[in-house]
Amino acid sequence: KINKDIGKNVRTIFEQAGDNNCFSSTSFLFRGAHFEIADNYFNIEPIFTNIAKAFTNPKSFFSNNEVPTVTVGYIPHTDDLMHEKGFAHPDYINMIIKCDQYLGSMLATLKKTGYYDSTAIGIITDHGNFEADTVLNLEPFFKKNGLVPYNPKDGSGDFDVNFGSMGFFNFHGETWYHHPTQKELEYYTVSGIGKNKINLIKTLWEIPGVRLMYYRENEFMPDKGQINVFRKDEKTGKIYEGKIYYEGFGKEQKTKYSYDQIDIFDYETHLKEPFQNKAYPIDEWLNLTNQIDFPMVIDQIPRYFKNPRSCDIVVSTLGDPVFNYEHGKTGGISPFSHDIGLRKSMIVPFIIGGSPEIPSNELAYCKSTDMVPTLLDLLGITPHSSVVGKSVLKYK
Repeated sequence: KINKDIGKNVRTIFEQAGDNNCFSSTSFLFRGAHFEIADNYFNIEPIFTNIAKAFTNPKSFFSNNEVPTVTVGYIPHTDDLMHEKGFAHPDYINMIIKCDQYLGSMLATLKKTGYYDSTAIGIITDHGNFEADTVLNLEPFFKKNGLVPYNPKDGSGDFDVNFGSMGFFNFHGETWYHHPTQKELEYYTVSGIGKNKINLIKTLWEIPGVRLMYYRENEFMPDKGQINVFRKDEKTGKIYEGKIYYEGFGKEQKTKYSYDQIDIFDYETHLKEPFQNKAYPIDEWLNLTNQIDFPMVIDQIPRYFKNPRSCDIVVSTLGDPVFNYEHGKTGGISPFSHDIGLRKSMIVPFIIGGSPEIPSNELAYCKSTDMVPTLLDLLGITPHSSVVGKSVLKYK
């Protein structure tokens, strides 16, 4: 279903590769590729052996008996273990070692079949992680305020949310397919306490530990608009306001940030050059902020809210506490989560190797979205216009 949901305005890496053979091993975003899924979800070996088979016996997947031009292997097991047991747990570390062993076996297959020297291999993960000090139950907060979780069977309820240490809240407007206006959020009818109206924007600040909040300005347009950002002072409880303004699409998007009394993201403590009310594209924000907390968040927040399927209000505890609340249920007591915007939880492995034709280089920083343009660049293919990253071969 997700392959249909992503629509026609974007292209998977397989679709960008043209009419060549493409192979997806377990990766659920497989549009444009031959898709194979492991028979046993708890066994990572088939993810690698299926890829190796595509090179030793390509006819088992492709009628033209040619090896794939683009291959993607997706390993969900490491993510599951990290959330359940943490990144320092022996089971998680052993899973990483096992991935390394299977990767080594797959490289040996590429060398044996003669494809290694003409193959670029990229390794990346989707997010960093952190460990919270406190795990809290969010359900009493919803009951106290009469907020009933969304029921997908009949469309009833007041809200839907995924909340680790960042909460992505969806509320219904005219219907669940319409975003509510700011006024509707401020006078929102809840089901659990006699159809009373509450101010959601004020109420969500009562969630323990919430320190940041983001939501759209009323007149929201995809090409030009404004996001409201707020920060709560832990000591005084006072809430400070800022704005993010955006204009343009894709790589051409530029954003600027302003604030009144305090810098919501504390950039002014670290940045030497003036940045307030200056419009920057994504790579300039990355250049400015890659060594501090909230790297290029000024660019990322509008990109998220411009998606018609984004939520209505985002809140963050900045890592403590964590709630593990997802779609009406609390999913365990693990303190391990992600997505808080702090630098320590955003640094991920980004490795490209294999063919000796790939230049040897180490970058101080880049974006995870640079992986696809880099691999396509090595194939001599120009990325689709929807791709926001750029080839790391073009970094200075």
